[in-house]
Amino acid sequence: MRTREVVLMIGLASSCSVVNAALSTLTHYQREAEAKNEGVQANRAFWAASEADVEFAGALPDPSFSLGHYLENVETRVGPQEDRLGITQKLPWVGKRRLRRDVAAGQSRVTEQKFQASKRDVRYAVTEVFYELVYLKRAIAVTQANGVLLKRFESVAETRLKNGGEAGAVIKAQIELGMLENNILTLESRVVQLNAQLNALINRPPREARVIENKPVFHTDALDVSALKRLGAKNPELKSLAAEVDKSGALLKLAKKQSKPDFVVGLDYIVTGDALNPSADESGKDAVIAKVGLSIPLWVGKNRSRVKAADSRREAAARRYADQYNRMRASAETALFSYSD
Repeated sequence: MRTREVVLMIGLASSCSVVNAALSTLTHYQREAEAKNEGVQANRAFWAASEADVEFAGALPDPSFSLGHYLENVETRVGPQEDRLGITQKLPWVGKRRLRRDVAAGQSRVTEQKFQASKRDVRYAVTEVFYELVYLKRAIAVTQANGVLLKRFESVAETRLKNGGEAGAVIKAQIELGMLENNILTLESRVVQLNAQLNALINRPPREARVIENKPVFHTDALDVSALKRLGAKNPELKSLAAEVDKSGALLKLAKKQSKPDFVVGLDYIVTGDALNPSADESGKDAVIAKVGLSIPLWVGKNRSRVKAADSRREAAARRYADQYNRMRASAETALFSYSD
């Protein structure tokens, strides 16, 4: 693995930089890509949506309203009952709403790290294309300079040929000039391709010209084993998996809470008509009924299976994190060895 790949893993793509005017150009393209790249903006929107989910994840369920009409009126002392209006509100068991917020918050952290990873990836992609364009522009300049030298050599060879020299030197110079011209065309075509790639990363028209400095000066920050300590704290993929572990832990706690009943409170309003005897005391008086209820988590097997499934998902998330950390650490060790060697 090349050194730039361990830089990518740790999430420190800025450790390789240009110290002259090209730095501002590269930084400009990186920032433009972060702000305009469609993939990055899609992940930003997903993160914003998950943050909004947290706001209502722990909210109370919507109340229910009911309206009933007695097909046969129920006669009472104060008159016949004609209609029934009711409203109920479900109240989850203590702690369920908080755990639902914790689950939503965990998912929000997952999407946030995916967004951060997409920003890092697009910065890396821009940097890679940028330096490739720098190389191509330098290669074109060097090839053109070589062409100037070859033309001088061709001129000298032609002069010698006129004075009785061999034609081989002239032919050789002309062949080399043809190869150089072909190389320049190939390099320029590659520049067009990479320019289109850079424009795609920053969401610009493919043919729009990009300004690239052709004389950058590079410096590389020293990499050592201390970089490995930043792996878990800096790498977005690992941070996303860590958030998955937290979320699955909250889901397990919520699954255990599902064995607890939820309460229901409400009011019923009964519309009563006039009594047969209009002069009766409280004739036509409407009735109001307060009611309370609770769900019955009767199916123990279902609740046990729910908890078992949530526990397995929590274990899977924890093992995925550990596996990814081990893989990244091994890759980073290999890259650091290659860099040191």
